[in-house]
Amino acid sequence: MTMRQGKQEHPTGEEFNTRLDSVDVDPAAARDAKRFRRIVAARKAAEAAQDDLRAAVRAARGAGDTWAMIGEALGIGAESARQQFGARLRA
Repeated sequence: MTMRQGKQEHPTGEEFNTRLDSVDVDPAAARDAKRFRRIVAARKAAEAAQDDLRAAVRAARGAGDTWAMIGEALGIGAESARQQFGARLRA
C-alpha cells in the first residue's frame, strides 16, 4: 500500500494480486457459507409463515370465529390463542 501525504491509498491491482498470491489457504479449514445461507432462508420462511398465520387468525376473527375455534386449530387453548394473537390483531 502506498502512502501519500500521510494518507493511505488503496493498493493497486498488481499489489492486491501479489498479496492474494502470498496467502496460504488451507482448503480443509476454509468454510462454506451453504449452512449459513440455509439458516437465513429458514428464518425468512419462518417469518413469512408467522405473517401468514397472523393473517389467517385475523381473517378467522373477522369472520366471527371464536378464540376456542382458533385455539383448537392451533393446538392450544382459547385463552392462549387470545393472549398470543389478540393484542397483535388490535394493533
